[in-house]
Amino acid sequence: MRQLAYGISQAALNLVFPIFCQGCGKNLPYNSKVYLCQGCFRKLKLSFPPLHALTDKNSFFKQVWHCCKYEGLVKELVHKFKYNRKLYLKNTLIGLLHIFAIDYIQYKEIDIVTGVPMHISDKRKRGFNQSDILAKGLSLQLNMKYTKKSILKLKHTKKQINLKKTERLKNIENAFAPGDTAPFKGKNVLLVDDVFTTGATVNECSRILTKYGAGSVYVLTLTKGV
Repeated sequence: MRQLAYGISQAALNLVFPIFCQGCGKNLPYNSKVYLCQGCFRKLKLSFPPLHALTDKNSFFKQVWHCCKYEGLVKELVHKFKYNRKLYLKNTLIGLLHIFAIDYIQYKEIDIVTGVPMHISDKRKRGFNQSDILAKGLSLQLNMKYTKKSILKLKHTKKQINLKKTERLKNIENAFAPGDTAPFKGKNVLLVDDVFTTGATVNECSRILTKYGAGSVYVLTLTKGV
């Protein structure tokens, strides 16, 4: 009886506050958590081959994976999530990370998950750190430990995506520092971010993690930019 009453109440709410697909605008069921219809969800093609291996001797992470290319619908969703405060889209984006991790990553070899940090002024302006949201959500889906303040961002930097490769390296120089190192000492860490460009940011974060005691660092990003 309670379930029936709950279903009726939720259906009534959907009439007043309908849920729409963020891809095509189609009306969705009242209990939808993904905010995409099945047709649009299928358009979010996972990248293949999934492994993007960097052989650069200056890389401090062991492997890096990207779910999708930073284009089309997924680019639109990331933009809405980050810049338009559409936080309900976290379920969709975390779902993509989860599907990708299950299919392509030996995640059982990883001990702990963390996100790329933001400078405190940037976080105050935006109101949240999208990488932390993605990392925490993924850790819950995979039933893994999560830590929030393993790395600190001490220097305000320009947006990496708008800079040339050499400018990106200079931009993040001395930008990060160790935070609470205890959770990741001797542990294999999965570092999560939303967009991968040249890899300069995640590489610097990986350097900090390995320098202060992490075992191997793996990187998973939602998208790979240009």
